[in-house]
Amino acid sequence: MPDDPKSVLDDLDRQFDDLRKQYELFFSGGRKTDPGRERAGYENTIRKLGQRTLTSTQDQFRFNAIQARYYSFANHWIRTLRDLEEGRLARDARGALSRSAPQAANPIDPADLDQAARRLAEARVECGLPAASMSDLAGLKEALLSRARDIAARSQGNGKVEFRISVEEGKPKIRAILK
Repeated sequence: MPDDPKSVLDDLDRQFDDLRKQYELFFSGGRKTDPGRERAGYENTIRKLGQRTLTSTQDQFRFNAIQARYYSFANHWIRTLRDLEEGRLARDARGALSRSAPQAANPIDPADLDQAARRLAEARVECGLPAASMSDLAGLKEALLSRARDIAARSQGNGKVEFRISVEEGKPKIRAILK
């Protein structure tokens, strides 16, 4: 590398753009392996340059901006690779990544949903609240099913949801538990 700080920073900027393109190729399916070796080399260069003193404030500012941009992208790349390894990301037919994780068709058994809705209606009566009508029960079942889907989606679609109803301090309480 040349000793002129401006040309060193220009070269560093160009290397970063090349590295970013390699990661874009990998994530879009155009490259089979992640460019980890290239990233390690670039990171070593960043570390070595960080130990040098830049006399010009403008050069120091530019180096800090390049370094911050690199570390921001590096964290993004690491998170994306971890998501790919842990199954939160999947490759489609073209090889590109997609976050649409397969969800369980029904995160709660219909019988359990009916039982939870009936038990909640009974708990309301125990607390002296108005009894639920049939339309209220249907809306309640829909709300419980929606909540179960939300919980299952946060757990990457793994597992079933169970609702437990209790009466605490004169009020019916619902707890959703992931099995």
